[in-house]
Amino acid sequence: MKSTLSSLRHTSLVSLLLLISFSSVHAQQSKKEKEAAEATAAKDLLLSKSYVFEAQSTVPSGGKIKQLSYGYYMKVTGDTLISYLPYFGQAHAPTYSSDNGGINFTSTKFDYKVEDRKKGGWDIIIVPDDYSDVQKLYLTVFENASATLQVISQSRSPISYSGYVTAPKKK
Repeated sequence: MKSTLSSLRHTSLVSLLLLISFSSVHAQQSKKEKEAAEATAAKDLLLSKSYVFEAQSTVPSGGKIKQLSYGYYMKVTGDTLISYLPYFGQAHAPTYSSDNGGINFTSTKFDYKVEDRKKGGWDIIIVPDDYSDVQKLYLTVFENASATLQVISQSRSPISYSGYVTAPKKK
């Protein structure tokens, strides 16, 4: 009787351990599948040139991080690039534009290049041809859709933004 009871306990313990092991493996697979789906969705947005970079914070050249209020973005939709970003930093030359001191412009002529990063994610280089103050925009997007944007300007110090990339909202 003791042998049967001991065997039953051993079998129950082994079954419980197997159940826990399978649950853990399933949870890990689900997480990896979710991460892979997020990465695929992010890459599809970048390649389709249809996304919005939502800025959450900024770091001016040589400055401290500043949290931003909602509503600052860079939007790419096919052949149009719209930038509505604040600027904090030093200007090297006066600007005579109506952008209120920010990096606010619309471009319909720009070069767009997507490159895979060695450790995952993508680098996007955008060069506006019809807005002379911005030389280049470097957007780095990670597989979880978080992103950083660095703006190189003709007349101002560089500035970086952190945020995330999403699909444009449907109207």
